[in-house]
Amino acid sequence: MIDYHNKVFSCKNNKDNEDITIETLFFYKQNGEIVQAKYFGGNVKYGEIIGLVNEQGSLQGSFCHSTYTSQSYGGVCMFTPKRMEDTRVVLLVKWCGADGKNIESEWLMEELIKEAFPPLF
Repeated sequence: MIDYHNKVFSCKNNKDNEDITIETLFFYKQNGEIVQAKYFGGNVKYGEIIGLVNEQGSLQGSFCHSTYTSQSYGGVCMFTPKRMEDTRVVLLVKWCGADGKNIESEWLMEELIKEAFPPLF
């Protein structure tokens, strides 16, 4: 299982979503199978993810965030991990908004070296 606790991720490529950009940072915490993340940056003022991780390290949950243009978004998300040669993790992210449009988005997130970031939450 992937341990998400105290990991920091950034978006690598996301052409489908103008809110989540390469400047958006995700700060993860984990307690057992429960994973939560707080995220901000890019066009996101503040966001949260809450979900459950399975034995393969895949994370399924829900998200919500507010933007600097006072918009709020939420929906469901799925993160599928892949370990890189240097032991960092890359996540294939799929999420679908709950706004009734059923628009799906798929992109990559990459773990950043955690020594570069002090614990924020």
